[in-house]
Amino acid sequence: MFREAVISILAVIAKQECVRAAQPRSSRRPHAVGLRLGRVPRARCSPTTVRSLNLKRNGKTIAQIAIELKVSRVTVYRTIRAAGEL
Repeated sequence: MFREAVISILAVIAKQECVRAAQPRSSRRPHAVGLRLGRVPRARCSPTTVRSLNLKRNGKTIAQIAIELKVSRVTVYRTIRAAGEL
């Protein structure tokens, strides 16, 4: 009886391994099921974000905004793109 229980448990484990191996690797990652890994995202409404959006709406170029706010152009692009303005 004990031997049959062990065999049945091993059979279930083997079946689960086959099912898992058949799944694409990306579906097994934590972000695929909605888990967030890494550091906490930064606030989207920082003073730099607000000022960069206002300057962009006033017709300034990305390079001008970056110089005025003393940040990189990539930072300006990211903040404007995240706000949906680009």
